Amino acid sequence: EGFVAFRGEPRVKLLREDIQTMIAKGDELVVSCNLGKAHFALGEKEAKKWCERFLTPPSLTDKFGIAAGTSVALVGKVPAFVAAAVRDAGALPSKAPTAKTQVVLVAATSESELAKAVRVAEALEGAQRLWILYPKGNNAFPESLVRKALLGTGLVDNKTARVDDVWTSLQFVVRKGER
Repeated sequence: EGFVAFRGEPRVKLLREDIQTMIAKGDELVVSCNLGKAHFALGEKEAKKWCERFLTPPSLTDKFGIAAGTSVALVGKVPAFVAAAVRDAGALPSKAPTAKTQVVLVAATSESELAKAVRVAEALEGAQRLWILYPKGNNAFPESLVRKALLGTGLVDNKTARVDDVWTSLQFVVRKGER
């Protein structure tokens, strides 16, 4: 990620390149940057978690829950770097989802591509996960349009993940009680 955001009071957003050091010290996360040093009282467990995540950020496939052996369907014009990351992780990519597919990645940049994503979503069953990749900050294709279309299938969105500076994503799953 390009920044670290603390959403408590006060709200703080630090660019990754401005952070000189980050350490977990007892119950605090201590961050040194070009503006000085800040102490965040997060509790020992959270401070360690923040520090570890900063020092070793998750890969794209980590964010999507894709590991070696994961069955992944790549639907639509999934960016080449995403498809490469899936292959490099040792996952098992295909062009269409089946009953054995664990993760489905669907790229959508238009309403017709979103309609295809809806058809894929309607066929989802069990613990299968559907990630919709769509252009970030596109007023013509906003997140609200993606949510509305996919929530209409009965799925729920439970996670977001930054893909890169151009793409973002939302994960949709079958409701827990319906799996």
